[in-house]
Amino acid sequence: MALSTAVALLGLTLTSPGVVMGATLALWLAATFWAAFSVPGGYVFCAFLVSYFVFLLARPAIVMLFGPDPQALTGAYGTNFWSEPLLTEVFLLLYLGLMAMVVGAFIATSIKGRAPLRRKDSSELNWSRVQAVQTWAKICYFVTLPFAALVLIERSQMVSTGGFYDLRVESATSLPGIVHLLSGMNDVFFFAFLATWPSKRKAVPAILGYVFLVTLSLMTWQRSEFVLGVLFVVLYLIHRQHTDTASERWISWRIAAIGAVLLVPVVALLQSLGDIRGRSSAETSYPLFGLVDFLYNQGVTVNVVGYAIAMEDRVPEGRFYSFGPAIEFLKWNVGSIFSGDSYPTGQTAERVAEGHQLSHTISFLIMPDLYLQGSGYGSSFIAELWLDGGIIALFLGSVLLGIALVMMPRMLNVRSIVVTTALLMILNQIMFTPRANFIGFLVTPFGVPSLIGAATLVALTMLTMNKPVSGVSRTRRSLSNRQNALRVANR
Repeated sequence: MALSTAVALLGLTLTSPGVVMGATLALWLAATFWAAFSVPGGYVFCAFLVSYFVFLLARPAIVMLFGPDPQALTGAYGTNFWSEPLLTEVFLLLYLGLMAMVVGAFIATSIKGRAPLRRKDSSELNWSRVQAVQTWAKICYFVTLPFAALVLIERSQMVSTGGFYDLRVESATSLPGIVHLLSGMNDVFFFAFLATWPSKRKAVPAILGYVFLVTLSLMTWQRSEFVLGVLFVVLYLIHRQHTDTASERWISWRIAAIGAVLLVPVVALLQSLGDIRGRSSAETSYPLFGLVDFLYNQGVTVNVVGYAIAMEDRVPEGRFYSFGPAIEFLKWNVGSIFSGDSYPTGQTAERVAEGHQLSHTISFLIMPDLYLQGSGYGSSFIAELWLDGGIIALFLGSVLLGIALVMMPRMLNVRSIVVTTALLMILNQIMFTPRANFIGFLVTPFGVPSLIGAATLVALTMLTMNKPVSGVSRTRRSLSNRQNALRVANR
């Protein structure tokens, strides 16, 4: 880290964006190998670093490796800018955010009293409660799954008739509100079921149903739900493989081989969806069967950081974009009870003027006409933290993010289904942070339908679980008696 920092400072002194980006890529490579092979439970941090590369570093790295593509009408290093001082500052912010996350990861590995790397033995849990939650979560999940599919099918029909970007402008639906409510509750039931750590035999049907839904979302020309969903499943399987006390084999060489074979056609499909949507995909002719082209197009988020710097004087002050989703939730969900204001929908000038999300503000400043037609650049936690509090906010926020990413696998092993469910929902969203809001992963999963679904599950569980007897449930006592009998029989 010291060497890469020295190189980055040298690049800053020389105003050389190539030197700074070279230091950033060197640090990223070292951090990724460290997370993968030296950090206990570092697979979540490693996956986040891959996401960081794809969204923020891919374009400059590809141009440095393969050279600029003559078909891509972009500026230097695949960005929309030619100014070397501006690009040097952009790449330096990317380096600082990455370095701060590594510092946070180092801190997390040294924290004492942390949660265990492996889950406690199942005999220590209150199995009457676990079984009740598992049963009801599974039932509710499969009951609401058709409603979630129905909403996706309607959205796909709207996209096919009006176009992808019209869906962002118009949010009209012909389905009853109860269908959307049940659809929104589906996720929390799925994550609650997985939070009970079901056996592989029980988990596979639910996981396949989830994969079916995220695959169906591709019909809406939306790629993020599919990518995040598949990545979540992979991380969940890895976590079970590393922590399962029953020694079940969750990932086999056969599954890994199938995933490797499917990688190229899936990337080609995702790239074709970008081409169909238009506006955001750059025409390139890089090698490796479209994989490099796909990475190049996903790396457009680096421009958000550049525009945040270039348009700093035009971005409204005091909006606290890093906490935008939470502020808007309090303002329009809680505050509306007293003020009567409704949550703004679509992409309008009023949404930009009253909102607290950089994704809307920066897109409107860059391309107002296209924004009003449904286009957008997204956001990035790097840009938001820097706009809200400069380098200090960026460093501190990234340190906290690094700590959270390394601690998450351990926290998943706590003996609380509620906490584990919440963490699984966060894990499903946090990988998008390089291209999204800083705390979006703490707000997005917990919408009103999810909270209603959680309350429903708690009520059903309390109504049906076995009542405790002298502090120990009947099920747990029965299990303990069977275990004692087995010990006596084996003597």
